[in-house]
Amino acid sequence: MFSTLSTFRKHEFEKHGLCAVEDPQVFNQYGYFKFGIQLMQKLNLLKTLMKYRISPHDSRQYDTINLMNVLEREFGYNGSANCIRKPGRRGMYHLEEVRVCLNRKHEFMNCPFLGNCPVKFNFPQFQ
Repeated sequence: MFSTLSTFRKHEFEKHGLCAVEDPQVFNQYGYFKFGIQLMQKLNLLKTLMKYRISPHDSRQYDTINLMNVLEREFGYNGSANCIRKPGRRGMYHLEEVRVCLNRKHEFMNCPFLGNCPVKFNFPQFQ
């Protein structure tokens, strides 16, 4: 889809980062990705999920409500979880992404959407 890493970064910044250009920390592509990496390291979402026994496993299923409760308990606000249907396995959904939402001051806020995960989902191991 993208010919180089730089075209991918440009696309992601233009799609998701332009709302932050007024912020002196996140005023360009470099600042946007730097902030994202720092936030990822600070949150350590995988470690947080594993603390509540939600860890990558190829056959275990998890309750979406438990995941949402963990996000609210840890960060003080509801997050969002998106799942994708596993090809060839009717009714099986894999966790694709977990989102936390921030306002323009980089403070946590309730996500305006809860995502699309069904009642139960799989959290496959990373490949």
